[in-house]
Amino acid sequence: MEQIKKYLILILTFIVIFSVYEELSRLWSECGQLSARLFLFEYPLLILVGSLFYFPTKGNFKKNVIASLAAITPIIAAYILFDSFYYFRHRTFRFSDLHNILTIRDFSPTLLAGIIALTVFSFLPILILFFKDIKDKKSTDPNIAQKVALRFLLIIILFFLIFSPSVISLYQKKTLEFSGWSGNQNIETYGRIASIFYYSQQSANITTRLDMFNHQNSVKNPLAVEVLEKRNVYIIILESFIDPQYIQNVSFTKSPLYEKIPDILGNSSFDVAIAPVYGGGTAQSEFEIFCGVPALAKIDSIEFNVFNGREVNTLVTALKKYGYLAIASIATKENFYNGTLAYKSLGFDQLRLIDKVDIPGEKRKDYIFDGDLLDQNLEYLQTNYLGAKKPFITYILGMYGHMPFERDKTRHPDVLQAYISNKPAYEIEQIANQFYHRTKGIYDFLMKLRAADPSAIVLVIADHLPPVLNGNTHYAMSDKENIFILLDGPTRYQPTEPIHYFEIPYLIMGMLSGHQIKTPNAGELRNMYFNILATGNQQP
Repeated sequence: MEQIKKYLILILTFIVIFSVYEELSRLWSECGQLSARLFLFEYPLLILVGSLFYFPTKGNFKKNVIASLAAITPIIAAYILFDSFYYFRHRTFRFSDLHNILTIRDFSPTLLAGIIALTVFSFLPILILFFKDIKDKKSTDPNIAQKVALRFLLIIILFFLIFSPSVISLYQKKTLEFSGWSGNQNIETYGRIASIFYYSQQSANITTRLDMFNHQNSVKNPLAVEVLEKRNVYIIILESFIDPQYIQNVSFTKSPLYEKIPDILGNSSFDVAIAPVYGGGTAQSEFEIFCGVPALAKIDSIEFNVFNGREVNTLVTALKKYGYLAIASIATKENFYNGTLAYKSLGFDQLRLIDKVDIPGEKRKDYIFDGDLLDQNLEYLQTNYLGAKKPFITYILGMYGHMPFERDKTRHPDVLQAYISNKPAYEIEQIANQFYHRTKGIYDFLMKLRAADPSAIVLVIADHLPPVLNGNTHYAMSDKENIFILLDGPTRYQPTEPIHYFEIPYLIMGMLSGHQIKTPNAGELRNMYFNILATGNQQP
């Protein structure tokens, strides 16, 4: 009973300290949040580790609280190091990063010394209590040496199990449901240490799979053609940009299209392209549009998660060889689909994130209205780059169409109603009203752009359809067919049949080179796919 009380003190001390840490860490980290799922893996594991460094005394509550604090001090230090790494590298620490720890010395010997000092000093309280415990028990416990040896053996066995990929991977697959789209969410939900195990295993699996495919670094980039006309390129991808007129059996009191948008479309509808995903997975569409290969999800369910920042063969890197500046303006928070590293691998020189740039206008749940986002970016480009000798490719990712399709009804009021079988269709009505205001924002932007940069190549395209199709809501096309418009200066490109997203960069390079660029065949695209991932998975 006495032993149980001692270890209850450790458990309670741990829960209190780490609950406080999780809440306080919101001040410096985006990953701070107390989640009940931390008790599925993270906290039990850390309490078990702490118990092996716990040296309580008999019947002294205060001393046992101090011993508990000493036991968890190295864990707190590990959390601090994790948060520091995440802040600077924009991703979770992986065990493979230990191979490169000495490279810190090359750019900051002080930082390396600080890491070593923090690690050493975090274990000092444990060492002090350990030797005190041996001294106190040496005269009363003849088996003290065997108990110390057993404790060290248990530590070795525990760490062997912890660092065994099969053990951790099996438990996590059965118990934890890590998300492929948000590293922040995974850390908040399951914990920092659990995320280290998960992403370390993912990294090891990726490396193994890439080796299996025997990639060749000599794969030619078919996008690397001579650019004869150094015109600016605008690529705009909009979240869930669906034309609700394609939803079947719905009647509207007014067309969801803004009245003047036909001036751009030439009195016809948007063109159609086939995305790699439905309902989610924005990064897959981005991958295809910039890399010119299908998003096969052969290595990871999200290709962006494979990238570590090294530049790969893309539309962006092909244009940079001809003096283009590459700017990405992303209306999401940092590390959405590993974005910080992925956009580096795609070749972007500048990354402007919505939470780092003050963009005035309507925001709903951190989603800024497309028209405000486009206007701010055009103003930024006009101020800094338009008219300069250096051409640019700019990428704008808008997230305004994300569920639950909210908007500021004071600024963007309802203009229509939607009905299915004479009954109000609220969700589709929300989408339709939002689409009306979004197409107005796009029209206004394109008209301003025509005046400011009339020869520009402009792509406006949806990332995917919203996840609203079901047994009662049907779409006139397949669930991966999305609307887009591609402008070649004053001329609109109009395909005779739907194209795939990965064909788009070849169309754009054809416009800049003055001749048609053929999309590679299936075998060539497959080789390019694995080459891109193998290269992008390397450190910069």
